[in-house]
Amino acid sequence: MFTKSFNPLAVLVSPFFFALAVISLGIPHATAQSPVIIFTNSFDSLTGTTPGYFYGDAANVSHTYVSGEGVGGSVGVRISGDFKPPGNGYGGVAYQYQNGAVTGNTNTDPHNYTLSFDAKPSRTGGGLQIVLQTWSGNGYGGIGPLTSSSLTDVILGDSNVFTHCSLNLGVKLGAGADVTAHTWQIAFVMDEAPFGGPGTGDQLVIDNVSVTMGGPTWNPTNSLNTARVYQNNATLLPDGTVLIAGGYSSGLPTTSAELYIPTTGTWQPTGPLHYARYLHTSTLLKNGMVLAAGAFNLPSYFGVTELYDPQARIWTDTGALNAPRFFHTATLLANGKVLVAGGLDPHGEPLSSSEIYDPATGRWTFTTSLTTNRYGHTATLLPNGKVLAVGGQYNPPLNTAELFDPQTEQWTATAPMSIPREFHTATLLLNGKVLVTGSIGLDGVGANSNAELYDPAHESWSLTGAMNAPRQQHTATLLPNGTVLLVGGTPAAFDLAELYNPNTGTWSPTASLNTARQYHTTTLLANGKVLVAGGADPHYAPLSSAEIYDPAILLGTPFNLVNFTKLPNGTVQFTFTNTSGASFNAFGTPDLTLPFANWPVVGSITEISSGHYLFTDPDATNHAQNFYRVRTP
Repeated sequence: MFTKSFNPLAVLVSPFFFALAVISLGIPHATAQSPVIIFTNSFDSLTGTTPGYFYGDAANVSHTYVSGEGVGGSVGVRISGDFKPPGNGYGGVAYQYQNGAVTGNTNTDPHNYTLSFDAKPSRTGGGLQIVLQTWSGNGYGGIGPLTSSSLTDVILGDSNVFTHCSLNLGVKLGAGADVTAHTWQIAFVMDEAPFGGPGTGDQLVIDNVSVTMGGPTWNPTNSLNTARVYQNNATLLPDGTVLIAGGYSSGLPTTSAELYIPTTGTWQPTGPLHYARYLHTSTLLKNGMVLAAGAFNLPSYFGVTELYDPQARIWTDTGALNAPRFFHTATLLANGKVLVAGGLDPHGEPLSSSEIYDPATGRWTFTTSLTTNRYGHTATLLPNGKVLAVGGQYNPPLNTAELFDPQTEQWTATAPMSIPREFHTATLLLNGKVLVTGSIGLDGVGANSNAELYDPAHESWSLTGAMNAPRQQHTATLLPNGTVLLVGGTPAAFDLAELYNPNTGTWSPTASLNTARQYHTTTLLANGKVLVAGGADPHYAPLSSAEIYDPAILLGTPFNLVNFTKLPNGTVQFTFTNTSGASFNAFGTPDLTLPFANWPVVGSITEISSGHYLFTDPDATNHAQNFYRVRTP
């Protein structure tokens, strides 16, 4: 995992006060835990027919080691069979991998172990799912105690390419399974039942089976009180809690709202919305309130917007949109106003109109329209204060992009992307570029794995590494170390996650979700972990489950930013102690709600003596207050 030094605390400094010391929440020497390989088998030295068995309703079954079918042309295990109509909901065949090398492990917590493998499905007219089963004991075939457990299904689209899968055994294994057992047996069961029944020529290739200890993990946390999908936004509040409001639940839009408390891992009901809504937006304002705008519900509700007060925990109505809409974007501008753009009108027609909400007056006013009607697009606030709108749908999907300038309130076209995109993600990186990932497939179905970067300095696009798995309706989260975490999505609401390294432009698999999901939310918490909540399962049923991604970044011991001093000329200084020879930059802003990727570098930090660092901000006198963060360049 790519890592960077990072201090995630914003420190308040006023030019009217000084000698303010605050303890930071992080350490600028973050490193990733290195997983330890317990066993692995790439099958490279094996040939011929594999040990296997029939499972469910299948004919013409074969299990074979095949040279050239593994990853990179190595040997892979090919499972094939023709499905008959499944009588019990399952049908398939399995390859059993038995390993006798798991010996001498003293760590008995299965949450510390991860099963990984590469899988390539091929099926006529759809995807395949893999039902994983494990057996563990002192021996197999009746020798010694034996326990068995099924793992949650892994669902793969008909991509005909390898997908890397990674599962946490502590979450997946049932009670009684022993990770320190002398023998493991893992069965990969090919199953097509979720994709509509029988087919012919179905194949599944497995390669690079391994179990590791350590590294990133997904851990379940308490479930939402209300299962929901299309909630669209989860808002991190200034106190560190997470607000989720609205969404689609039990066949209807909902008014329910709840707060996630990271310190206890629990959800608490909070004041409900006045109007049930989904496919809306939620935006944290500079005053700490949350603006809910737009909705897909009864037509009379489309234009109503409302504000959530985290202190009183209630919603109040505010000005109505001039153009009712849903499936739009909402962007907090540098001036504290909110730009809403595009979406669908009450009749389901794409919009080009844009409008701006002013929290000071509670009113919406039209601004200039997008150059193209669009919905299902993304809108990203750039470091220069402009807003980048990308892709979306206007029958067919769009490859166009445009920029909104808050100074002139004008939209202007910028360079187009390499392919049309809809239901993609756009993430502002720490280097100021925008990473755009995934989309609905070019044929209007499925998904694609294409990713590209927008450079605001040159208003140009460039391709970057393709994702390991094609996806749409996924989420992308910028982690404190600068990497980007992609989670879930479609087709088939899979449970796969991966990380983008902006230094190398490449993707790497990370631990998989415990629950496959799509249309969910992800939120970076103050502790550097990521909360994933709700969404829909492979059958589009709303989910209540939630889980936490721990990137396994070791943050170390907190350190103090001390000796805040206001100099006679109005400049501000502070110092801190760290490892001698390290390099740091200071980022500063008077606006704590600004995403960290938008914080400007306000200066470098000088090592004035061994391990002692000094920073001086000559511009601090121009602000009533200022916030600082420290990290490596």
